Amino acid sequence: MVNYTGFIYEDAGDTYGTDQFNKNKTPEFYLRDDGHSPDLNVQDFDDEEIRNGVDEYRNGYYEPEGDLSLTAHTKSVPTVLYGVMGLYKYTANVATAEADNRNLNCHEFWIGDKLERPPFSADFTSGDFLIKRIFGGLFDSMEWDANLNKTTIDLSMIYKTEAIKEINLESYKENFTLLKTLPLVGYDYTVQVGEASEGINATSNCFNDFKLTIENNHQTGDDARCLGSITYGFKPIMESCNVECELTTKFNRRNFEFIVGAMHNEYDPDNNGWNKPAPCKEFTKKVIV
Repeated sequence: MVNYTGFIYEDAGDTYGTDQFNKNKTPEFYLRDDGHSPDLNVQDFDDEEIRNGVDEYRNGYYEPEGDLSLTAHTKSVPTVLYGVMGLYKYTANVATAEADNRNLNCHEFWIGDKLERPPFSADFTSGDFLIKRIFGGLFDSMEWDANLNKTTIDLSMIYKTEAIKEINLESYKENFTLLKTLPLVGYDYTVQVGEASEGINATSNCFNDFKLTIENNHQTGDDARCLGSITYGFKPIMESCNVECELTTKFNRRNFEFIVGAMHNEYDPDNNGWNKPAPCKEFTKKVIV
């Protein structure tokens, strides 16, 4: 069974949870995904103290959430990571080192001081007969895992509400553009930790795996509800954002000095052979695709 996914981000100034599809907007492209599971997660509202009779129940509040798994492609990366990080810059034809003599596209993503992520509407097709549309989607976490062969993206999301519709997929596919582009593989990456201008001596490009984990920590449940609605009354806010980066390399002297240098801010053993940590400085991690 083949699944397809398409995203539309909300316009600035829109009320949270607006159906962007009903504004005559369509996704720039659809992606074939490796699996998705958005669900309203509605449970019966059952409180012994207030219900009047054993068999009387009410629908509970919506707790919409889901997962999405994608294979990363050169053109799908900006659409996904913009939603996860909120800040994005694209630069075309970035010159590489003279020895490499190539021009690459540069996708830069970073976490800003403002704890807010762009909401989206999304279509998820399941098989060839059903489509689910969600509104007020927010990416709550991401695990970006790159190895020498491919790059996978595992996303978790929360959202406001949803609608479903029966379709004939083959007829429906005539109305959307399926993204046709190359997947990201190991040789597409240039990963560098540390810059001479930042006063850090530890630099290396010899990585075999690259994993980036981001937790956006949106506050849901009662924190996003208000009287008069079974759905979230306003856009869930973030208390914090956690970012963790893992880089795997082969163990040899050169790479060992790189690792110690990154941990200690520099690698410069004193006369008796002990390397002491220098004052910590911020440094960047660049991924050029």
